[in-house]
Amino acid sequence: VKAKEITEKEVEESIESVRKMCATVDEVKDRPIQESDIIEVDIDLLDDPTKNVVTDQQLEVTKETMEPVLYKTVIGLSNLENSDFVTEPPKEMSEKDAQDFKPQKHRVTIKKISCKTMPELNDELAKKVGAENVENMKEKLVDKLSNEAAMEAKEMMRKQIDEILLKKYPFEVPTSLTEAERRQAVKEKIVQMKREKQDDEMIASKQKEIEEDVAKQVDVKLRLLFLTDSIAEKEKIVVTPDELNLKMSTHAMSLAMGGWGTKSDEEKQKIYTYFSSLVKEEKVKDFLIGKAKII
Repeated sequence: VKAKEITEKEVEESIESVRKMCATVDEVKDRPIQESDIIEVDIDLLDDPTKNVVTDQQLEVTKETMEPVLYKTVIGLSNLENSDFVTEPPKEMSEKDAQDFKPQKHRVTIKKISCKTMPELNDELAKKVGAENVENMKEKLVDKLSNEAAMEAKEMMRKQIDEILLKKYPFEVPTSLTEAERRQAVKEKIVQMKREKQDDEMIASKQKEIEEDVAKQVDVKLRLLFLTDSIAEKEKIVVTPDELNLKMSTHAMSLAMGGWGTKSDEEKQKIYTYFSSLVKEEKVKDFLIGKAKII
């Protein structure tokens, strides 16, 4: 698997992302909402009784970042106005889940409208993001895109290794080892479905299907864990403190938001073990990729 070549379009999109990041935002009071505005909204579920589901949520008004029905609803509204809409299946929902999706009526209230002023593409902008000039900024963006493409190619090869290992070494994982993880995974799947506005009745009707899907996922996960642990032991592949710290540093924000500073030593040790296991699994797969020379 070769890393994809970086196109001029991708570089231009990255430059636009930099400009958006450095844009200034000013409140608008004399016109309705239009494309690319930043809005602050409340959303209520018009059930019996009415229930607030979103408060002071900030959204960028674009077709790429909003659900189509909400985008069409807010375009043209003015500050403090509201409008009703009926939910549609989320874009990322599977076709099967979309067939069971139950539409619900909501009301969106506009609390604030702001617009972004994009900076010019010049050396001053480049210096704000740590580059010497525009040309140097483009070079840095190309390097970043190239690194991301290389990582994407590596992940594809790691998935190929997964498929090869699972096919070559079939075995059953004892139920006693999968039960706790299976229960936790089912719980997380149900939480996700509720976020997608699926009601309790729909979730209950899919309980058996959820449990079967989760059981397969947990089985694959634990089989790969046992296999990579065995290979790591045989080939003396270990995780160094620097490798562990590097992996955890890429998740620093999520760890902080998860209350890292308030966790007990035992909880922190579990997190260390989890990340160490991730790094070891990646190192084993990369070792096998080097040996197999997958293309």
